[in-house]
Amino acid sequence: MKAFIYSFTPTFRRLVTTLVLGAMAQATASAQSYTITPIGRFEDNIYRVSGINNSGVIVGGRTYTLGGGSGYVAPPFRFWSGQNRMEFLPCKSSQVVGGGVNQINDNAWCAGWCNPDATSCSWDPAGALTTFGASYASGANGLNDAATPTLVGNTYSRSTGRQPAYYKNGKWVNLPTLTGKGGIAYSIDNQDHIVGVDSGSGHAVLWVPGTKGYGTPMDLTATYGGFGGTSLTKTGQVYGGSQILDLATGAVTTLTGPSGEAATITSLSNRTSSGTQRAVGYYDTGTARIPFIWDGTTVADLATLLPLGSGWDLQQGSAPQVYINDLGWIVGMGLYTDPIQGPQNRAYLMKP
Repeated sequence: MKAFIYSFTPTFRRLVTTLVLGAMAQATASAQSYTITPIGRFEDNIYRVSGINNSGVIVGGRTYTLGGGSGYVAPPFRFWSGQNRMEFLPCKSSQVVGGGVNQINDNAWCAGWCNPDATSCSWDPAGALTTFGASYASGANGLNDAATPTLVGNTYSRSTGRQPAYYKNGKWVNLPTLTGKGGIAYSIDNQDHIVGVDSGSGHAVLWVPGTKGYGTPMDLTATYGGFGGTSLTKTGQVYGGSQILDLATGAVTTLTGPSGEAATITSLSNRTSSGTQRAVGYYDTGTARIPFIWDGTTVADLATLLPLGSGWDLQQGSAPQVYINDLGWIVGMGLYTDPIQGPQNRAYLMKP
């Protein structure tokens, strides 16, 4: 696969498929209905979700006010939906400072950050915290599905600034850059491909592992006509903005709204052995940002998949963040009108 990635012709690299999220597509995709349930309790004060793995373990953040009104903290959580169990993850060996989870893998390892200095950290499946110090500020952004996962993020020093890096075998290793001006690594797949951003050019880049480690990254933005995606599935698809790049074929798929609006993809599932792949995100109509699901062929407004009288309004926030796993389970934030307590901002889990 490594050699094949670099063997594309310029014309083939720019193969673009445009998918219009029109009314006919919405009607087809809406044939499958979903159930929807709140995540956790109202008093858990969940304010964001940031992912779901294939075992239905959900991650995100919550807030609570410190005593005497002296401020608030935002500790991360991990919700085990199969057990209906909420777990508050420690930061700095306590839950006083707060932090966040950027990604969860299929073994329930989490990558993220801890305040007060945004130190990169990870949590193992038992909830044990590992922090990496101020030299690795701004957070661990992603991880693969290895039993002891490889993390990606960046190192930091005053002299060199942020340098893209990966953590493996107990140490952080800096990655080479296009311009020598630093960057950030955001995501890694199960073949150890890494995607990120080169700070000097602002371009999305791909690092491919070789027998002697990683060489100079491939410039995805220049190679694929302005492509800017920096998220990577475990099966080799890079995505970001309105586009999906398949590393195996070089095909770029662009999602657009029903009237040509640019869609924003917030999550893309792994491609299954049968070729199934789904994306979720939102598109902007000018008056509202509509959360959607794409099943690889057709698209539907998430709201059209809900049962009548569900009590949910999913069009919440200036940029709705929704996430999906390989089973088609979807998590996000919405406004739920409780029959007794009235409207509440709640995290939700949707299942087909």
